[in-house]
Amino acid sequence: MDSVKSCPMLKAFAVFLSAIARPLQLILGSTLGMLVYSLFPRARLTGRMNLVRALPHLKNPNRILRQSFRHFGQALLECFLLPVHRCRFSSYVKYRNETLYRETVREGKGAILLSAHMGNWEYVGSLCRFAGPVHGLFRQQKKLQSTILKLRECTGMKPLDVKQSLKEAVRALRKGHVCGIVGDQFRESEHSFFGYPTHFPSGAYRLAVQTQCPIILALCIRKGHDLVVEVLEVLRPDPSLPREEAISDLQKKYIQWLESTILQYPEQYLWMRDFWDLYRIHSGKDIKPVDTCPDTPLNDTR
Repeated sequence: MDSVKSCPMLKAFAVFLSAIARPLQLILGSTLGMLVYSLFPRARLTGRMNLVRALPHLKNPNRILRQSFRHFGQALLECFLLPVHRCRFSSYVKYRNETLYRETVREGKGAILLSAHMGNWEYVGSLCRFAGPVHGLFRQQKKLQSTILKLRECTGMKPLDVKQSLKEAVRALRKGHVCGIVGDQFRESEHSFFGYPTHFPSGAYRLAVQTQCPIILALCIRKGHDLVVEVLEVLRPDPSLPREEAISDLQKKYIQWLESTILQYPEQYLWMRDFWDLYRIHSGKDIKPVDTCPDTPLNDTR
């Protein structure tokens, strides 16, 4: 909270937003999301290409894409409410299955709190209110880094730069603490995602295998006016497997879980990142129509 106090403009903006009725907050957020949709054609095109590839059964991907941008705007606005939620989380933030989270952390083995760019992922760290602080592992971002970190600290998380503090993360886990990670949309090991190759970060699973700690899967999903932070599953490293196989096994289970969750809430996933390089491949003056982009799935044996 001290970091937010050092930024009075951020605190004042949060207080202003908190005074607005919840329905109006959502309307403002939705408007912000559609502004992003209109002003950033690359994000719009990338999102549509990703949707068409991942979910080819959709009859109207453009409608889902617009809903996704509206949701993104709402999530962004809600992040600026975090400074006033530090001491009293709002009545629209609900928790489900927090007992599983508490019991897993109390095993004393440490735990990795693993989420995804789904719903409002920044609120997942607020689970620390049930079982002590969460060390939030992050990667340096060029834009708005200090503001993002200040907002994350408002959930109770303690940010750790994964490139500079990996040893600190291992120490925290061995002390029985929790490390929070968003486990998708960075480039490391290659895996199939909706049948097509892309890259996922593997750090969470390497930490889990190295320290033999459990992985807690959790999301913050939008349901009506509410945000529901839910603990969904606990993954555990298989000690009988060789190290690399154990890492791959955990990662495959996470990706399967992510795919099933996206099928439930496609409008709440962050589609605008070019994780299949579709925008890069098809960008230029003569961009091919999205529906005719040549795709070669991993399981295509032709």
